[in-house]
Amino acid sequence: MKTNVILSVLHLFVLFLIFGCGLFFLSFPWAPEFSTYIAQLLINKPQVFFSIGLILLGIGALFFLGFYAQHRHRFLSIEMKGFYCDVDPLIVERYLQNYWKYSYPDMEIRSNVKVLPDSYLEISVSLPSLSDLERDIFLEKAEVEIGKLLEEKLAYKRKFIFTVLV
Repeated sequence: MKTNVILSVLHLFVLFLIFGCGLFFLSFPWAPEFSTYIAQLLINKPQVFFSIGLILLGIGALFFLGFYAQHRHRFLSIEMKGFYCDVDPLIVERYLQNYWKYSYPDMEIRSNVKVLPDSYLEISVSLPSLSDLERDIFLEKAEVEIGKLLEEKLAYKRKFIFTVLV
């Protein structure tokens, strides 16, 4: 959600910038005094345009660093028969989605997978409303079966954090 808001604001900013540049260049034929002023400014004070260029480069660098920090992927490192393998968390999410569809076809269960430092998994699950007894049975069964699924499919034998959002 946070990424969508930032992308929307950036899109709006770029849209206004493009419209502003278009209006700026369209105004030249109808405003010869403005054209002369801009030409004189370019000749007499080029440092103004240098400053504008530095500011735009700085803003671009900040956007670049922000998007890089948001979209930097963390991979799950797994040792398989003496070799290390990096696994994208989206693969784990797909395994979980298939597990939910197969094991609980009547329930709409959403999950999110994060890779924590030292390649530990945090699995967050959003459940529909259940009674306390049903939730306890679900948690016991899901924890064991997800552990088996991760070990069977990805050779992941470490502990993982299983968080249920009710």
